[in-house]
Amino acid sequence: MGYHLVQAPSIVLVRSNGQIMDMSIIESLRIKFEALVPYMNEKLRRLWAASEAVALGEN
Repeated sequence: MGYHLVQAPSIVLVRSNGQIMDMSIIESLRIKFEALVPYMNEKLRRLWAASEAVALGEN
């Protein structure tokens, strides 16, 4: 089963504080995810997502 981040034009990602995420951030996440996903199981995908969320929260 393959995983891909799909960027639909109608989707806007909003942080919990109400800020809209910059598309360059979303593109960066997509590139990293697609590079790593062939090597990750479910647990690693969840850990990766959590670490990215923590890093984004620091900005």
